[in-house]
Amino acid sequence: MTATRLPKAFADLEPFVDGWAIATMKARHARRISSTAEERRAFYQAMLPRLNAVTEYLNGFPLHAMPDDAATLMRLALSLSEVALTQEIYNDKYEAVHAQSSRLANISGEMDGL
Repeated sequence: MTATRLPKAFADLEPFVDGWAIATMKARHARRISSTAEERRAFYQAMLPRLNAVTEYLNGFPLHAMPDDAATLMRLALSLSEVALTQEIYNDKYEAVHAQSSRLANISGEMDGL
């Protein structure tokens, strides 16, 4: 049996942990622009309906004193905010242009401190 890395109530999100439970804003952005449209869509469709429950659960812990499983869940929620841009605002064609231009723009200094 595989150990879960999320709270039991969110075990259905476990398949997304390896790809989307990312600790830094810079790394989440990099994952977004390197992922496929299908990967982003699957993650978004799995996470969005759970967002209220995730938020309610995470509100039960202090930000800097979360248990590991809650912190992993929070990283998934933070990745959702990055991916939501591609589902709610940008289309796949725009995202491809954004991915290309992100390699040229120096935005990492702004992202590193978060």
